Amino acid sequence: MKPAEVDTRLIDIEKDECDIVNTLLTERLINGKLITAVLLASIAVFLTIYHLALAGFGEADAMSVRSTDLFLIGSVIIIMKPLGRKSWKEPYKLISLVDLAIIIVAFISALNIIIDPVSFAFREMSPALRDYVLGAVMILFVLEISRRTLGWVMIAVPAFFMLHTVFGNYFPGILNTPPIKWESLITHLYVRGSAGIFGIPMGCLSSYIYVFLVFAAVLAATGCGKFLVNLSFALTGNQTGGPAKAAVLSSATMGTISGSAVANVVTTGSFTIPLMKRVGYPPYFAGAVEALASSGGQLMPPVMGAAAFIMAEFLGMPYGKIIIAAAIPAVLYFLSVFIAVHLRAQKLGLKTMARSELPALWPIIRDGWSYLIPLLVIVYLLLMGTSAQMAAVVSTFLVVILTIIHLRGFISKRNVMMIFTKALSSSLTVTSAVAAAGIVVGCVELSGVAFQLTTILVEWGKGHIGPILFITMTISLILGMGLPTSAVYILVATIVAPILIKIGVPAISAHMFVFYYGIIAVITPPVSVAAFAAAGIAESDPIKTGFEAFRIGFASYLVPFFFVLNPVLLAQGDPVHVVISFVTASMGIFALGAATEGWLITKMPMWMRVVLFANAILLIDPRLLTDAVGVGIMVLAVWLQKYKGKQRTQVANG
Repeated sequence: MKPAEVDTRLIDIEKDECDIVNTLLTERLINGKLITAVLLASIAVFLTIYHLALAGFGEADAMSVRSTDLFLIGSVIIIMKPLGRKSWKEPYKLISLVDLAIIIVAFISALNIIIDPVSFAFREMSPALRDYVLGAVMILFVLEISRRTLGWVMIAVPAFFMLHTVFGNYFPGILNTPPIKWESLITHLYVRGSAGIFGIPMGCLSSYIYVFLVFAAVLAATGCGKFLVNLSFALTGNQTGGPAKAAVLSSATMGTISGSAVANVVTTGSFTIPLMKRVGYPPYFAGAVEALASSGGQLMPPVMGAAAFIMAEFLGMPYGKIIIAAAIPAVLYFLSVFIAVHLRAQKLGLKTMARSELPALWPIIRDGWSYLIPLLVIVYLLLMGTSAQMAAVVSTFLVVILTIIHLRGFISKRNVMMIFTKALSSSLTVTSAVAAAGIVVGCVELSGVAFQLTTILVEWGKGHIGPILFITMTISLILGMGLPTSAVYILVATIVAPILIKIGVPAISAHMFVFYYGIIAVITPPVSVAAFAAAGIAESDPIKTGFEAFRIGFASYLVPFFFVLNPVLLAQGDPVHVVISFVTASMGIFALGAATEGWLITKMPMWMRVVLFANAILLIDPRLLTDAVGVGIMVLAVWLQKYKGKQRTQVANG
């Protein structure tokens, strides 16, 4: 493969990744469906300009903004996936009269808020009849767009909590709560701005998330994805296991552009998986590596996915503090995958890729330096306390300006339209998830079941944090198998995170714990959706690929327990202790990878693998005593492996 071929292939990947909205726009224009195309394009352009203006010049009435977003983005979902269209890939079908009626009544429901938000707010204590009717309409609208984007699971969860709120007296045990009238439920979910559909999750979409989606779309449209993947291959391609290491590095950096694990798999995996197979990695291993690396993209600062912005709002802290806390767990996550591919390459004796087969480093930096500046600027602004939306706006325009200066020309019309449509398409799943999750949050607040659950689990745990952490992890992983990260985080953070906080876990540790497991759920068997997507590209067994991803990424399942027990791994504490803990935790990740692969410098006997596994736990635990013992054991293990390697060499030369 020549360097030029790498560039061409990457350009093809970016074209394939043009989102479903962009594809449908093109489809409609080609087929003469101009009205639908213009309508979708107009919504995409309006939402982008609207949110950039709000972020740059101040917010309008919160309820008006949130209801506008929900109606417009929800209507796009109805238009793109009308009744009878089972998946996005099916041929487009004309919107039915039923779909048109859904859009019209949703418009009336949103207009009820937008036309006079002040009067609407004052009706919270005594809603009018139209508020009850239009509130019920909006709830059904949210459930329907959630069904079309996320499936029946996202209807079942909020529907269960609504039924529980109204008929709580019929539920057994800890779920038994006083019944609430339907009218009170609708008022809470629709009229009350601080709760329900238009609560904190929807507020985060309107205030922060959409602007960052625009930033990510600008990066993608101007070629940042191609630059990051090429740079990854130039840096690591000629090392042991080079293509796999490049997959890890490129997926980590692509997390800035895509907040979706599956989108990451499709974008980078289409190129990295065949190369991993070519140098000798088994197909199931190549798919597992890409699934792991792509899933971790949401952990990598500065842009960590929608749930991170919601976390900042829940915790009432600047987003910059969230990315500081997430930095060490994110690095440990990708380090574990990096070590796994390195040790597997040594174990299999894989050859490296020739430098002539890889893109040259200097030309890549020379042609793509302008992409690095906005990424550094957004990190700087966030760490300096600048509001997240303002940091995103500044960095977005900086990308555009630097691209024009660097290319000495304007961005093409096609890429400008891609910016608008990509931001819109990226918001579809997020909007459905946060609106539906808002229903759950409102129901939990109104029924009081969260308080009951907290009290009972705390009493059941009898002060022991381990069982409660395990239950929280299990809930997060199960929900994450069928729901997007943002929805999982909102649900578990509302119901279970308060339990952790009540037993003494710092708030940021509790919320980061939930967030972390919501992300890695997509590589957790049996429903490891990211691994299934990677298996399709790798042409491997999906189940085997999923379990291999779980095995390689086993360290990622342990790290959250340690940063809950000692928040120093979330950069909370003395800087010297933070650095020491990070270094020893990295050694622990290396020990765990060696134990999992059965290979350190040479093949390890089973007893040594068991010792290294136990030692990994000592090293990841950020206490100084366990660190000291762990380092000593690790030094001894390396010495024994070197000695064994020399003996084998002498026998072979013998």
